[in-house]
Amino acid sequence: MLFSEQVRDLSQETNLIKDDASYQTNSTTWALIKDYGNITLSAASMVIFKFLATSNATNASDLRVKIGSLYAYARQGALYQNTAPWGGLAYLAAGTYDIQVEGRTPAGGTITLSQFSLGTVKLLDFSAAALQAAGSVSVNVSSRKTALGQLNNAVLFVEAYADSAPTLTVDSVTKSWSATSGCGYRYYQPVSVGANHTVSISTGYFSVVLCPWILGSLCQPVSLAAPQGSTVYIVTEPTFVNETKSVKVGKPRGIDWGDSASYYYVNSGVDILTSSYTFDVVDITKAVLYVSGVGGCVGIIAVDVR
Repeated sequence: MLFSEQVRDLSQETNLIKDDASYQTNSTTWALIKDYGNITLSAASMVIFKFLATSNATNASDLRVKIGSLYAYARQGALYQNTAPWGGLAYLAAGTYDIQVEGRTPAGGTITLSQFSLGTVKLLDFSAAALQAAGSVSVNVSSRKTALGQLNNAVLFVEAYADSAPTLTVDSVTKSWSATSGCGYRYYQPVSVGANHTVSISTGYFSVVLCPWILGSLCQPVSLAAPQGSTVYIVTEPTFVNETKSVKVGKPRGIDWGDSASYYYVNSGVDILTSSYTFDVVDITKAVLYVSGVGGCVGIIAVDVR
């Protein structure tokens, strides 16, 4: 018998902006590249966006996304002949927001912005704090039984913008950012469900999403609980970028010899990735299911009970 659960609610997703046209700036200080106009959210929503940026300069250029009056995202990089889209997310309260992209480039360079797209994504089992100025927020995802077993961990995803490096604390412990790029700062590490988690940054702007189905660093979203011999399915999908996502079954040993000696099953790829593993020999109650891949999410979980 097959038990399936769609944890990405497609009925609640909407594309709000899609503009493939190109826009440019050659300013060496922050300047508007494109004002995409207003979006209106009838309810608080997780908003995702992506764009392509290129430059004729070989040195690093900067871009940032402004939502309403607050900066939600920034990234810095050498954009010469770049073909990889950039993207991010922000959790927003209900309301109307003007969407702008700004940039700056080394002297003599020109940034070209194109293929901008923005929409909403809806995942189950999440808690979030809307985009706001530096301060402190708390999030909490309740544990529940899913098709695969009890929720175990969730990824704490913090997207931040700051002109100078902000200090990040999680549950009163100072943390290193998972990734930094120019004025952009991002944290994506697993924490337990069923508990309050307090996130603080010292300067800038930030939003926070806590969810077992959003992907970041290696995370165990559920504790597997199904009869021996069952087949577990997990479908991972892109959200704000379409980069490599991974699903693993097993666990690093006392000495880590790499994936091939730590996991009984590994599947990685882009686009919509369907992974499955049948627990014939491996004890399902002792194995661990891991997922990872920044910019992606889990869309569907299922188990075929033998």
